[in-house]
Amino acid sequence: MSATRMMRTPCTLLLRQEGEEDALGNPIPGEPVEVETLCAFQQKRRDEPPAEGETSVTEWDLFLPYGTEINTGDAVRVKGHVYELVGDPWEADEGSRALWHVAATGRRVSGADDEVGS
Repeated sequence: MSATRMMRTPCTLLLRQEGEEDALGNPIPGEPVEVETLCAFQQKRRDEPPAEGETSVTEWDLFLPYGTEINTGDAVRVKGHVYELVGDPWEADEGSRALWHVAATGRRVSGADDEVGS
């Protein structure tokens, strides 16, 4: 089975753009560019750090079509929740061309006031 056949979950990439600069010359983030695509999204880790109260941290493996342009600092919206991309994405292009894809890690931190589930 090819990697792209496994990517059946609709998602929206939130590609962060640099905007203008403030009075001190620091970049002000612009509105993200939204790109609709399909992905595979699998939970990798979940944790409730004991010193953080009712905070939940989840990490997810995100698989996107080969050639998808994403960077650390971008985000992805899946099923109504936003996950920040952490670490460098990896363009997996080893082995069979049918298995080529882009792999990234999404992270979501939520608290007791958030909706249940991720």
